[in-house]
Amino acid sequence: MLDKYFDEYEGSRKDLSENIGQFDGDIEDLGSNFFAGIKVYPPLGFDPWPDDKENLDKVKYLYSYCCKKGVPITAHGSESGFVAVKSKRDLKKFTSIAKWTQVLRQYPELRLNLAHFPMQEKILWMFPDPRHRRLKAILSIVLDRKNKNVYVDFSNRAVSDKYFKLLRKVIDGLTGEEDKTILKSRILFGSDYTVNLMAKGIESYNKYLDIFSQTECLKPEEKHSFCCTNPGQFLFSQDE
Repeated sequence: MLDKYFDEYEGSRKDLSENIGQFDGDIEDLGSNFFAGIKVYPPLGFDPWPDDKENLDKVKYLYSYCCKKGVPITAHGSESGFVAVKSKRDLKKFTSIAKWTQVLRQYPELRLNLAHFPMQEKILWMFPDPRHRRLKAILSIVLDRKNKNVYVDFSNRAVSDKYFKLLRKVIDGLTGEEDKTILKSRILFGSDYTVNLMAKGIESYNKYLDIFSQTECLKPEEKHSFCCTNPGQFLFSQDE
């Protein structure tokens, strides 16, 4: 499957753009450069770093392949979402940020986006403290100087200006200007459309965009980075 869809992949914006609108409805006709990357979803049963050798070898092959080809991986980063794992113990285990710490120790060049930043429990909405356990674990990965290609996105989080107020507090709560600069260079705009239509007050994709464009919590240059510069760096290994 990896060879079918990524054999000729070179991380080129041009190659991907040329295939936009070319899908004929038959997935068997798809090949390289129809997909910009790979999505993995721990709550559906994907273990980022399994204990048993057979499954560990499989994910190692995936990560090695993606590192070699420069294929980006987006991982559902929340403990909630579409959950198919029956065991609460396994759900906690698969969605633990520590799993990705293990992955990145072995594959520090991996292009990884931990989606739905800051993947926080409800208490964090009231107290956006960077020292919070899960948020702290995420920030430690992103800010680790060894991890050059780790990003986060705010898909399906930014459904009101409240989110951007909290994001501002998280950024400003970091100690050290270098850490702030790094985090701002790793945040990606994301929508999770059409899932975000389930949020109160989001009637359309345009409304979601409007909240982002109108917020005064972000500077114009930060908005440009989040929706243009940073996604380009994450998705495309070729500078075009």
